[in-house]
Amino acid sequence: MRFKITVSRQEWSSPAGELKEYATAETPHGVARLERKRATVAGRGYLQAGMEEWRISIAESARLTIHDLGVPGFASRNFAKNGLSGELDGKPVSVEVRSSVFRSKRCVCVKSAESVFVFSPYRMGVKLSVHGTPVEFIRDAGGEWESGPIPAEAILIICLFEWAMLDFFLGTPVMRSL
Repeated sequence: MRFKITVSRQEWSSPAGELKEYATAETPHGVARLERKRATVAGRGYLQAGMEEWRISIAESARLTIHDLGVPGFASRNFAKNGLSGELDGKPVSVEVRSSVFRSKRCVCVKSAESVFVFSPYRMGVKLSVHGTPVEFIRDAGGEWESGPIPAEAILIICLFEWAMLDFFLGTPVMRSL
């Protein structure tokens, strides 16, 4: 899969306003698109913090919406620490992150009604395990995802992981504090 940011770097790292396409990814199921807009959650503090709603879709057939994410980078990681919520094809989904000094305890979990997607450190890359199926997808050190047949839901979750930069939580917290 190839991930491409379709706006300038300054616009990518600024809070979103109206609904607009920010990135695309070429996938086996078609082109995945990321659209961001200002969050519709009530409260002035959410607007000041830069809370956004992210919509990731593949050819209008599969859709992932996260209601409480922030600008990619620091803001999105800050919101992710407290957990994220959204919808995957109309069903509730939640995102939880765990960070630890111990490598085996670090993960990013995306729980939906049917399955659980778990990103974890794997050798020099990242591994995505889909609970309920024996399928594993591996991102090598070069950033390429290796897999066989991959469901559309897993592609949406991988796109969220890449664009929100959630791999930050899979690194050692000791290096983050230096």
